[in-house]
Amino acid sequence: DECYNRLPSNIKTKPWEITEHGRKVLQTEDELNAYIAAYGEMHVIKCSAALQNFPFEDLGMYPFEVFDWGCGQGLATLTLLDMLRERNMLSQVKRIYLIEPSIKALERAVQWVRRNANPGINIVPLNKSIPLDDIEEMPEVSCETGISINLFSNILDIRELSLSWLAQKTSSLASINYMVCVGPKFTQNPNTRISDLRGYFNPSDYFSSISLFPYSYTT
Repeated sequence: DECYNRLPSNIKTKPWEITEHGRKVLQTEDELNAYIAAYGEMHVIKCSAALQNFPFEDLGMYPFEVFDWGCGQGLATLTLLDMLRERNMLSQVKRIYLIEPSIKALERAVQWVRRNANPGINIVPLNKSIPLDDIEEMPEVSCETGISINLFSNILDIRELSLSWLAQKTSSLASINYMVCVGPKFTQNPNTRISDLRGYFNPSDYFSSISLFPYSYTT
């Protein structure tokens, strides 16, 4: 509501238009607010649905790190933090990487995540794009604990991004690596990017899929 109320009147009627229907790398405050106004609630609902069957109990009492790839304004991380707080597991988060090509979105993500995380959590903002090929190494992204949780929230459907790079990078971060994937469901051209990424991990455990259930705006 706050983001919607901040929008100029000419944008309020169709906030999705200046975000190019959620595909644009957002660069201005109006674009950031328009994205939240148009898609924020659905984005959080889908992240919550994807995390509802996450095996939190398997984390035990071990420390872990969170990697939010293409984090935008940090909605996936914020949703995860809420669920960890409900389970009294926030103290186990040692570091959060927020990886995002838009400096404006990244600044907002850092602000919101800091507000909702424990003071002792190390938050690492990284103003970079996910590589388009397999050449880049991105050594500044590393994991010091034995467990990583990787969040892919409305980012995998960008077809220019290298799924093979993401698979190699995330699977080598720690001894145990979790992947939480959320993306749009296209009615005409099916979005296979999530299943394509999963195909790089063999063998792999699979918790559940929310694609069979209708998730939309609440009333």
